[in-house]
Amino acid sequence: MAMSSGDLSTIFGILALFSAMLWIYYAMNKTNLVIMITINAVSLVIQIFYISFYIFYAPKKEKRKKENHLFKWVDEALLDEIERMAEHQARVDEEIEDLRISMKKTVQKEVMNHKHSLDVGCVGTLFSLLCLWSKCD
Repeated sequence: MAMSSGDLSTIFGILALFSAMLWIYYAMNKTNLVIMITINAVSLVIQIFYISFYIFYAPKKEKRKKENHLFKWVDEALLDEIERMAEHQARVDEEIEDLRISMKKTVQKEVMNHKHSLDVGCVGTLFSLLCLWSKCD
């Protein structure tokens, strides 16, 4: 016989688990509520077993199908935001690469201009030294 979680939903088990925890917390803050702590502790253990069995026996497909929980829209919104951020990151990477290439070309152009002006400066310096030397003669 194959064991299955069937059509049971885990949301009720989780709610019961938190309810039992809250009642235990309340009972611990009050005095003479030992019976309330005992009852809710038993409920807590039962809910932990329930959730554990659900996780163990529920097929993956069934788990996915039952994910229509109350805050599913939050999950979907987060996934959409992650996808948008990935697209934005790709665009930023492309822009950075374009800027890098543009700056490389600009730097190469400026280096060539500087090198050309340095050559002219060297030639001018040599020419002026020759002129000064010729005047000295």
